[in-house]
Amino acid sequence: MKSRIFVAVILLLLSAGVIYAQVAIYPPAVFIDAKTRSGSMTVLNQGDDPKEIDIEPKFGYMAYDSNGNVFTQYKDSVAESSNSVIPYLTIFPKKFVLQPKKDQVIRFLIKNIGKIPDGMYYTRIATTSKDVQKQIDTTNLGDKVKIGLSFKFVFMTVLFFEKGSLNTKVDITSLTTGTDSTHIRLNFSFVRDGNAPFLGTAKLKITNSEGDEVENREDKIPLYFSATRAFPVSKDKLKPGKYKAELTLTSDQPDIPDEMRVPFEQVTKTFDFVVE
Repeated sequence: MKSRIFVAVILLLLSAGVIYAQVAIYPPAVFIDAKTRSGSMTVLNQGDDPKEIDIEPKFGYMAYDSNGNVFTQYKDSVAESSNSVIPYLTIFPKKFVLQPKKDQVIRFLIKNIGKIPDGMYYTRIATTSKDVQKQIDTTNLGDKVKIGLSFKFVFMTVLFFEKGSLNTKVDITSLTTGTDSTHIRLNFSFVRDGNAPFLGTAKLKITNSEGDEVENREDKIPLYFSATRAFPVSKDKLKPGKYKAELTLTSDQPDIPDEMRVPFEQVTKTFDFVVE
């Protein structure tokens, strides 16, 4: 009996703008305002073989689990009903073959927004890249096993649509601590308000009881909704004792054009904590 086995290997790469599988996508985020209602991104085939490309919007946003770890939330029908830009989004082209060393501009248009409230609307854009399917010759295959490898890569970028007057506010309400095998985890709780996500930077400074600085770092921190976010610090830096943590949130974010940044009043909170 002839036996043919076709093995499909699917590699999901959930990071925007990463060059892998000989395909690159840029920019990592697309911002569209209500005046132009249009934007674009570019898909580039840097390899030597043609690629089948498929573009599809998929609602999602960065969220935090019960331990304060970041993940992409795709299953939130409540958030989707009031924040998704997909009902107003047109993409062209959505499916095409990209030849080697060529690029393709993907255009996004916002239509039929009617009287939707002012605010920031968003979605993830899934770009799937795979080899162009080739015909496999099974003549005289007999009982041999034929293995066909089909690699599929999915790149996730993000698209924002800004309408009208935007504002975002964040309050840092509390700090709790936890541990794992190598880190002390500082878990800051945030309450977000306003009609747009907070897409900025968190600046964390930790000093010991003698006033010596033991940690000073900056992290990008998206806050689409109220959440608790963990900041792990190496145990080597936090020996048993008393400490002071100062956390500052700013709108600084190099990936966001200045003209597209949502107005935000910088906030700083200080908390005492103990490492035992």
